[in-house]
Amino acid sequence: MRALPIVLVTLSMLSGLGPALAQAPISDEDLRRSQEAGGPLPISLDQALRLAIVRSYVLNQRRLDVETSGQQVRQAYGTVYPRIDGNASYTRQIDQLNPFAGSTAGAAFFGGGAAEGFLALNPLTQDDFQSFVGVQPITDLSDNPFFIENRFALGLTVTQLLYDGGAFAAIRGAQALQKQARALFRDQARQTVRDVTQAYYDVVLAEAQADVLRRSEARSEQEVADARARVEQGTQPRFSLLTAEVQLANIQTQRLRAENAAATAKDQLNILLGVPVGLQLVLSDGLDPVDTPMNPDLEQSVATAYAERPDLEAAALAVELSEVERKVEFASYLPILEAFFTAEINGQVPDERTAQGLGSTVLNPDGSFEFVEGETVSRGFFSGDFWGPNITAGLQLRWNLFNGFETAARVAQQKIAERRNRLAQNLLSARIRAEVESEVRNLQTAFDQIESQTKNVNRAETNYEDANVRVEQGVSSQVELRDASELLDDSRLNYLNAVRDYRVAEVQYRVAIGEPPLPDGELPEATQEGHGGEAD
Repeated sequence: MRALPIVLVTLSMLSGLGPALAQAPISDEDLRRSQEAGGPLPISLDQALRLAIVRSYVLNQRRLDVETSGQQVRQAYGTVYPRIDGNASYTRQIDQLNPFAGSTAGAAFFGGGAAEGFLALNPLTQDDFQSFVGVQPITDLSDNPFFIENRFALGLTVTQLLYDGGAFAAIRGAQALQKQARALFRDQARQTVRDVTQAYYDVVLAEAQADVLRRSEARSEQEVADARARVEQGTQPRFSLLTAEVQLANIQTQRLRAENAAATAKDQLNILLGVPVGLQLVLSDGLDPVDTPMNPDLEQSVATAYAERPDLEAAALAVELSEVERKVEFASYLPILEAFFTAEINGQVPDERTAQGLGSTVLNPDGSFEFVEGETVSRGFFSGDFWGPNITAGLQLRWNLFNGFETAARVAQQKIAERRNRLAQNLLSARIRAEVESEVRNLQTAFDQIESQTKNVNRAETNYEDANVRVEQGVSSQVELRDASELLDDSRLNYLNAVRDYRVAEVQYRVAIGEPPLPDGELPEATQEGHGGEAD
């Protein structure tokens, strides 16, 4: 491709950007200082991409999805780890029914029976016998000799899952979901590169268009001044002055619109980068001429896309995930086996812990019996008489034998979801091929436009120079010069559009094959630190 020196000079003046600055990453401190100072912050395309990888709002949402999936994996593993539960309870017994109520057993034990037979054979008083046996006879059978006011329970239970097909399948499903989240993060990074690059070049083009219109406005102002002078000299009619003034007003309107469009494009770029909208960015990369176009092989590009595209990987993981979910549902047919171990300390502590000890009966030398009362005994709150352990261990098997075909229906639904995901995967493959073919064509079309517009700019510049000479020689009118000026402006803008289209098509092609032009050469992982506007 041949480009005249005047075109290169014009493009450099249009961009007004100068040489690219150093490609050092822009830090949060740089952003903070620039925002506080209210001054411009120079940024290259490479720096913009690095900044977006860290601060993009959308990309950081995907990063949080990856973090969530990691916690879901931990949660799934938690179902197969030992489960330890502690319990503690205190019960205050207000009243309790006598367990012998309604039975003659109570009278036999506490009111008669063996006790009366013993007294018939031994000359003991009723009071002596009561102390001897340590039990007070109950005349009213509604009284409860087993009543204890305070009951305590402290325990620890350990449960270990031995087999649950659903739990183990759920772990595999959570791991597949985490892989899918990582693939979707990389795919979002791929799209972020495309969007930021396109927005960056949109700003460059919008600013260049505004600059072209400012230069055109300056020429129109000069034309108005020349026309006014000629009208005053009487060499041209007033019509030429009015026409020049109308042309100037129209160009001023176009310039205002172009400047507003450039400001809006900058705001959109700031949002994509995850920086404050009010931050003034100065883009240091321009629309450089394209000397050597890309000429990719279609079949090789499609093969690369199938191997590298993270969205295709995510689609394959969706199929895998649906298979795992089907196995999780099928596991409902299988039993669940658990082992458990429980250790408890139980306490039954009465309010009154002081009692008369058991007495003893002695035989006097004269053959009579004599009862000797026992000592008074006081026991503490934690006396071993009130507290004791309760330890159990065993296995528990749960197996649903019939649930009204609910499991069969869920398994069938998962099979349908699996087929749907496979169809989506095949559809995505077809769309990827179509996308790659389209981007290859866009590359060639954009480069053809550059070649065409390069020649057109050369012709428009030559035409404008000739029209200017003819006006100076008096053989042409200002109308012809204005027409030549408009053609030159349109040609330059069309050339800039063609360069922008090629640069964007170049990036979109590389994004389509899964190899976007990232600063570090490859798609980032979600483990890299990122934040969306946190430092603002």
